[in-house]
Amino acid sequence: MDPVSSVASIIAVLQLSEAVLSSCYRFVGKVKDAASDIDRVIHQIGYLTTILQHLKNLAELYGTSPDAPASSKSLKF
Repeated sequence: MDPVSSVASIIAVLQLSEAVLSSCYRFVGKVKDAASDIDRVIHQIGYLTTILQHLKNLAELYGTSPDAPASSKSLKF
């Protein structure tokens, strides 16, 4: 997969994560005793978002740079 496709896929997952978070915030106010479950989901998606942001940054940095180290060019997504 080329770097542009990789970055596009990562962005799509980030957008999906944002949609899930938005739904969680709406849900927590409407369902009794759901706060702890939703809080756990929100934290896990937050961790996923952080990892995906770092991965996106790496893909953009190493995928488009002609000076990228040889080891990073062999990285497959």
